[in-house]
Amino acid sequence: MIVPYWIDATGLATTEAGTPPRLAIVPCPPGGEQLPASIQSLHNQGIDTLVSLLRADEGRVLRLEAEGRVCRELGVDYKWLPVQDHSIPESMDEFRLVVEQMQNDLRAGRGVGAHCYAGIGRSCLLMACLLCSEGLTPEEAFSRLSAARGLRVPDTWLQIQWVEHFAESLAGKSKQP
Repeated sequence: MIVPYWIDATGLATTEAGTPPRLAIVPCPPGGEQLPASIQSLHNQGIDTLVSLLRADEGRVLRLEAEGRVCRELGVDYKWLPVQDHSIPESMDEFRLVVEQMQNDLRAGRGVGAHCYAGIGRSCLLMACLLCSEGLTPEEAFSRLSAARGLRVPDTWLQIQWVEHFAESLAGKSKQP
């Protein structure tokens, strides 16, 4: 059984039902024959939406090619946003769309999780941007993520800069008429 690293949701907007949102960094599920049981375990623990940031070649090596199909079969909404390991997303627009979808899932009371390979860089970058969209500063977001993971995140300075740029773009967006 894999166990999500739940992120402190104190101070974030509640769901439509008035409950605290549930969001987590998820360890990379074991692939192959173990994949269905791993996804079911995550779903049983409250993950209703799962975002993978693995690239296709990583998915093949890890035997996760069926992750999307298995998630759908087990009632877990699956999103795939491939990002190069130790790097940043190629498209701000595509990335922003995934963050907005995750926010909608949180408001609807769905537990949201993200995974990459080690749960330190790419998935923390995504969850930090989600937390910034929920009103936290990048520093507050990384502090909560580091506490959840039990180690300092993210992997690279470039990832920190990406989140700072994303947060700045949110501030600029809210100032537009």
